Amino acid sequence: MVPSIEIPGHVVLRPLRQGEGLERTVLLTERAGTRCVTRIWNTPVPRERLEILRGLATGREIPADAFPSDLAADFEGYRVRASLGAFPSLPEVIDVGLLSPDEASSRPFITTRWIEGNTLRDALQRYAIDFEDRAEILRQLLGILAELHRHNVLHGDLKPENVIVGGDGTHLIDLDTLRRVEGPTDFAIVSQVTWSRVWPECQRDRPDGRRDYIASLPSDLWTYGLMVSELLGDKLPGDRGFPPELPPPWNAVLKACLRARPATRPSTDELLKAVHAEPADLGSWAGDPCQDDATVRVPDRNPAEPRRSVSASSVTDRVADPAPPPAAPAATAVAADGAAAIPEDPRRARPGGGGLRRALLILGPIALLLLVASWLQDGGEPRAQDLAALREQVRAHKSEPALNTLAQARSLAEQAGALAFDPDAGAEAWGLYALLSVWGRGWHFASQGRLDDREFALHYARTGFALERGETDEALLARAIAAGAACRLKRGEPDRADFCDESRRRTRQLLRRRRLEGWFLVEVLWNAGMLERTEALAAWDAGDATGYRRMARADLELCDAGESVVDQAPINGPEFAEHCIAAALAVGEPDKWLWWTEELEGTRARDRAKIAQHIYRNAHPDCRDERLVLNAYRREDEEPGVREYCAFQALTAMQCPEQALRVVCGYGVRSCELPDSGAIPWQLAGRARRRAARGACYLDERDDDRSRGM
Repeated sequence: MVPSIEIPGHVVLRPLRQGEGLERTVLLTERAGTRCVTRIWNTPVPRERLEILRGLATGREIPADAFPSDLAADFEGYRVRASLGAFPSLPEVIDVGLLSPDEASSRPFITTRWIEGNTLRDALQRYAIDFEDRAEILRQLLGILAELHRHNVLHGDLKPENVIVGGDGTHLIDLDTLRRVEGPTDFAIVSQVTWSRVWPECQRDRPDGRRDYIASLPSDLWTYGLMVSELLGDKLPGDRGFPPELPPPWNAVLKACLRARPATRPSTDELLKAVHAEPADLGSWAGDPCQDDATVRVPDRNPAEPRRSVSASSVTDRVADPAPPPAAPAATAVAADGAAAIPEDPRRARPGGGGLRRALLILGPIALLLLVASWLQDGGEPRAQDLAALREQVRAHKSEPALNTLAQARSLAEQAGALAFDPDAGAEAWGLYALLSVWGRGWHFASQGRLDDREFALHYARTGFALERGETDEALLARAIAAGAACRLKRGEPDRADFCDESRRRTRQLLRRRRLEGWFLVEVLWNAGMLERTEALAAWDAGDATGYRRMARADLELCDAGESVVDQAPINGPEFAEHCIAAALAVGEPDKWLWWTEELEGTRARDRAKIAQHIYRNAHPDCRDERLVLNAYRREDEEPGVREYCAFQALTAMQCPEQALRVVCGYGVRSCELPDSGAIPWQLAGRARRRAARGACYLDERDDDRSRGM
């Protein structure tokens, strides 16, 4: 019976699955003569979000707050598919819209191309498929997987129900779990996966009782290994004799895919060589060689023999109309969605049994998965020396200017990711991974611009997962920095206050700990200080001068807490000193101004011109969006104003009183009286001038020329 659902531009042919509650309804439809699979979600979407929804068909990014989280998670897979463009082995996205686009809100739908053929599960149950045909299906499937991985896209739910076999080859379906990542050590969060096939490395329970799975490119190899075991060895987790012994090269391929540590699973390119009987190194990927059949050099067939294609007649009846035969309506309700009315594998359906038997059937595969993961693991837990070596590199990153780059932080994050993705990795590895990932985005010093919503959601989730593993110092700081960046950059957004509160809460947790290293404590205080600075500027913009000074005072108190350790922070110490100079100016504390100026002089500071620029922008709220230009002087008929005050403070902090006076007095005037204090606190400038006159200017002629117009 065709359901009474009208889809704009489509003819409904028959239902594939009728959804209830949050489940989707899946229909076979026809659009402009093309057969399609149309999925309809039960969660309505406001009409004003229709254009955002239609952007999925072109791969356009989805704003973080455009749809409810579960809906957005489902949509993300289709967006990733559309972003791949031409990819014949995956059904393309054909149409996206609302069932009733003229109403205030309506149920969304997404349409993909119908793939002719049977699911691999259906074919295995219906037809006698010999070993070599099964092996060829696995080769074709691995080729699809390799092409996806070359685009840094993972499938996330590889299983026979999501594979279509037919005369035109093998196809992968079920786009919900497609995710794009940044490389083998990066991960994404997926929810709609098959529990019995989930990889061992990362799982996370959600407050609503559902479970998120942290998936990476190597996660696909684990599920591919399970398919090799099922198709060639007739074994699944929970079956006696799992994993099976297979003829070469499949035995080595199986063991390589089922290694418990994802970093030791080979790349899909190396696996492709192996399954096509070419020399392949399955043990050296990611620099972690394994001992179990690491190198495959024995072909399972004559390499000169042409590679076979699976004939259509051997696996499918290829009927013109995919309507189900009367004898088995449930089996043929499976179409390109791959999730409708899947018959249970007869090898796993055993007669009889009560509650205990059902419990054993459920818990047994999970226990065996863990046992197999432990048995196949080659290398054991992340070695303590690996973490110690990584920590030394982190200290060097925070002490050597040449190593203090975003690229270096990202490189270290990859190393930390390789340790964190070990199934036995502890909280320490995950904390370092989260912190280095956040540093690699530059969020610890970002005060302008905007956050990329998708990137932020991914890395913010990473900090949350690290905290779930354990509230280490690094995990807390990563969370504080990420939330602080959102607090500073998400101005005007409804969830901004939540991020501000989260950053403060994690900072308080850290400051209650008395064992923080000097550079680490400075990083904590600096992040917290930038938060107070942001709130102070918001108060200033609102005309609340009292609130501005109160927030600035809180900022300066954080600076006070860092006085004893700032000299232990070669990289972030000077930046923290710059920040504290601005905090002292905001409060009107000349003694603090002088202390931090002297401290800045004694540090291994970065480019002095950049320091002057930073102090200029922070000396007064009205200068924050301005740019200091040396040798730019006021007109003779104008009185010195805020810009001159900010420039004066920046130049005197660099011990350049002559340049500072020229800014105030005009070109060619070497001395003059500073204006009387009023709205602009010139009395601070006078004291600063006397202090600066005792030193040599840091901005010499060469620096001056280089910094013109900076």
